[in-house]
Amino acid sequence: MLLLRATLHRKWYAPGDNIKAEVEFQCLANEPNSALKSRFRDVGNSFGAPVIDNSSISITASITGRVVCTCVVDSRLLQYALAWDKGNVAQHCPELVDESTSSDCRVYKLCCSDDFALAQDIPLRLGETKAVSVTFAVPDSLPPSYKGRCLRFCHTLLLKVSYHGEGEPTSSSNVRIPISVFSPQSVLSPLLLPLCFPMDNFNFRVRICVPDPPQPFGVDEHELNDVVGSGLSCRRPNFIASHLAKQRTPLEFPLSFAGDVVLTVVVSSTTVMIGSSLRAAFLPRDGCTSRVVMVQGVLEMLECTFPEHLQRGVTCHELPGEESRLVVTQTSVVEEFEWNLIGRSSVPISIPFSNINYYASMQTDAVTTCWQLRLRFLWCSASRLKEFSSGFRSQLPVEEEQPELVVPLTVVPPPNPGHIPRKGITLEVIF
Repeated sequence: MLLLRATLHRKWYAPGDNIKAEVEFQCLANEPNSALKSRFRDVGNSFGAPVIDNSSISITASITGRVVCTCVVDSRLLQYALAWDKGNVAQHCPELVDESTSSDCRVYKLCCSDDFALAQDIPLRLGETKAVSVTFAVPDSLPPSYKGRCLRFCHTLLLKVSYHGEGEPTSSSNVRIPISVFSPQSVLSPLLLPLCFPMDNFNFRVRICVPDPPQPFGVDEHELNDVVGSGLSCRRPNFIASHLAKQRTPLEFPLSFAGDVVLTVVVSSTTVMIGSSLRAAFLPRDGCTSRVVMVQGVLEMLECTFPEHLQRGVTCHELPGEESRLVVTQTSVVEEFEWNLIGRSSVPISIPFSNINYYASMQTDAVTTCWQLRLRFLWCSASRLKEFSSGFRSQLPVEEEQPELVVPLTVVPPPNPGHIPRKGITLEVIF
């Protein structure tokens, strides 16, 4: 058996960045539990022509790589076609996406590298491990990674693994390593995909490196930065997104009943950086005939598109807003909350955006993603609340009318990939 382990050196990347992937492969015994029992030994990387006892060779392996970036459109919902050169139809490339993609999806190439060899006919003894790394660049205008109802942007390092034992036929398998990309640029202004893609002549600047002298992977972060570097083109968008997230302009939303303001919602900023928190407060007003006793909150992410992109027969509701021409194709409930306001003069709240798998806000000519916090206010008369607090009522009679407040949010990525753990998820596959 062959065990392949691949790791990207960061959790996520920005357009224009250089990416490094570390690949290790090891020959395992053909036992059911050998993968669990085995441990990686010191990595031997002599890819030359050492003297080897051929009788001990168990597997011969070859690995080629390819960088693939695609736009996948569900043709049942959208009639969007990626176009370039004065409106020509975009290249239809179903072979560039994994086999699980529906036949109703149209797959368009954003950019794709040529195949490059990471290992060619490398002999492996039982228990022996080899290692190799590859670095490559991605385009400055790359859209962010995204998977929605109508459209997906997929960025992948595709590894094609061929291997055979002594006297056995060659077997081949594909391993797809997803590359997570955040685009600060798409937060600020729409990405017009037909102006940039497909990008046929992009130089990925692929470089293969075999560590010499042999050493296991896991070098210091500063050494990685020296070797891999960071795309200069992404520094300005990262700076802009960081600056945007730091704009702290508190907003106040008064809630009125019968002409009286009974509660004020104060939001510290409607721009939130992934890795930080949205901070707000509920400030009830004393002496009112009505009292808000509870607030229910729902954090939502919306996928939107333009009406002209919708297939005939697909119905969607309009995105609220005077200047908005967008329609909502999908509403995803990210998290739900409840806050009790009984007997409290102020209720500060904090909603964490610490999940690195959250999508940032995005604008393209195909789809746009928006975030919003939906608040529902449960209230009753002050007299009934007093009776409940005094024990004269066993249940609090909440009024059926429950006003809502929708707070639009702008979610931006972290300002620098180095602010989060440097290692990406390790993918292990046994063949």
